[in-house]
Amino acid sequence: MVTSAGLTVLLARVAGREVKMHCVGSAAGERRPRAWFPFRNIDCAVDPSRFMNAYGWSPAAPLEQRFADVLSALERRGALAQNDWTPLEADLLEILS
Repeated sequence: MVTSAGLTVLLARVAGREVKMHCVGSAAGERRPRAWFPFRNIDCAVDPSRFMNAYGWSPAAPLEQRFADVLSALERRGALAQNDWTPLEADLLEILS
C-alpha cells in the first residue's frame, strides 16, 4: 500500500530531493486543501493486491524504479521545469517558509 505521504517520500528519493512536509491547517487561511490538492477526487491510499490477484498481473519493476524511469525520460526530453508552481501553490509555500 502506498499513502500520499509515502508517495511523496518515494518521489523525493527518486528525484534526489529533500522531503519537507507541512500540515498546512490554519496557515492556509481561507485556502482549503480540497481546493488545490491535485488528487482530491481519488483515494489517497492505493493497494493493488486485489487487482493483481484478480488478473494475475504483477509490475515489471518496483514502483521506485518505474518512477526513476519516468523521471529520466522527462529529463532527457527537457520536460521538467524548476519551481513550476501554480500561483496558489507559490502562495502556500511563501506562507510556510
